[in-house]
Amino acid sequence: MPLKQIGDCETIALHEGQKFCATAPDDNSQEVKMTPEVERAIAQIEQTFSGNLVKVEAEAQGGAYVIVHDLLLGKQYLPSSSWVGFTISYAYPHADVYPHYLDAELRRVDGLVQGAGLSVTTGAK
Repeated sequence: MPLKQIGDCETIALHEGQKFCATAPDDNSQEVKMTPEVERAIAQIEQTFSGNLVKVEAEAQGGAYVIVHDLLLGKQYLPSSSWVGFTISYAYPHADVYPHYLDAELRRVDGLVQGAGLSVTTGAK
């Protein structure tokens, strides 16, 4: 049976007598704001990486999704530059900013395995 895509606020019946109203998971009806601490962290990142494109998207609880582009990693890696992405939790600075994500194609030039601090994840590109 093919799946039907439903729209925002469309009423559907999953079982006889039970009706549900669909809502989008990224409902933008309310303005999403970062906490002041997260905003200060973003300002520090943008200042530190002023020569790089820094993309920031507020997340619903007051944190932020961050991607810093074109970071130089050094000649020991292929590619020698990458993006790095991470989430700053609404609880920052009382929560770690971890994990950090890099280009999945990142490899050492000498062919050795990455150090203990790096792991390769699988999934959709």
